[in-house]
Amino acid sequence: MNFIPLTFDLSAKFFFHSDEVIVKKFLESVLNIKVNEYELLENELPVTNFKEYHMTTDIVLKVNGELIVNIEINRTYFKNVLNKSLGYLGKFITIRVSRGEDIKNPKYDIIQLNLNAESYVNDKAKRVVRLMYEDSNEIFSENVKMIISNIDKYSKMYYNGDRSDEVAFIALFEADSFEKIDEMLKGRVPDANRINFIRRYMDMCEKPEFITAYEKEMGERSVINSMMENATNDGIAQGITQTVKRMLEKNYDIKEISEITGLDFEKIKEIGNQE
Repeated sequence: MNFIPLTFDLSAKFFFHSDEVIVKKFLESVLNIKVNEYELLENELPVTNFKEYHMTTDIVLKVNGELIVNIEINRTYFKNVLNKSLGYLGKFITIRVSRGEDIKNPKYDIIQLNLNAESYVNDKAKRVVRLMYEDSNEIFSENVKMIISNIDKYSKMYYNGDRSDEVAFIALFEADSFEKIDEMLKGRVPDANRINFIRRYMDMCEKPEFITAYEKEMGERSVINSMMENATNDGIAQGITQTVKRMLEKNYDIKEISEITGLDFEKIKEIGNQE
């Protein structure tokens, strides 16, 4: 039986599409709010031809008709978790501005939720972010919150005996088997919902197209990890450059390289032209 973790992009999307009761309980536990209703909005965001990979997002929810929650779930490649989180929030705000929304007087409150599976995430998991309006020093939004939750840390807390709902629902994404997911959900959601979720999850993990996509991502991560394992903070730029060169040698698509490294197309081409 194949098991593909919930940190995988398609698995995460499955989770938020799978069971309304479980998703509500997750949101209530992690965001510390009462969820009466929610609506999936990820397909509403426009995709532009300009740096298309920056104009997509994992999950966007409208909660209780008044809160927009933008969710990113990932295993970061480099030690820049906070910068990546700010980047995700920045692109989300940029997209909404491009739609003509008034961010200085927003219709909805916004939460940027990042679940990252690395142990070196800053210990202060929850930060309130004030965003500056273009080139001025004016704060244009005080209703925007960014939450960074370290999946690895919460997983350790769970197995060290902290069985609170918030810890369990975040640790869920670090689970490495269906049995552990079942254990974490048991007693927190109705049995019927839990059993049906596990059954559907098992079925999804057996789909050939799903397995192929996961193996492809794991191959990309392996290339990066092998190149970056000896890189220090001071040498990270050189490590990224070498990674890009290796990926170009292996005929990776420039768009894929950009998505993985965060570099724009021109920089990747520049590295490719270096001796």
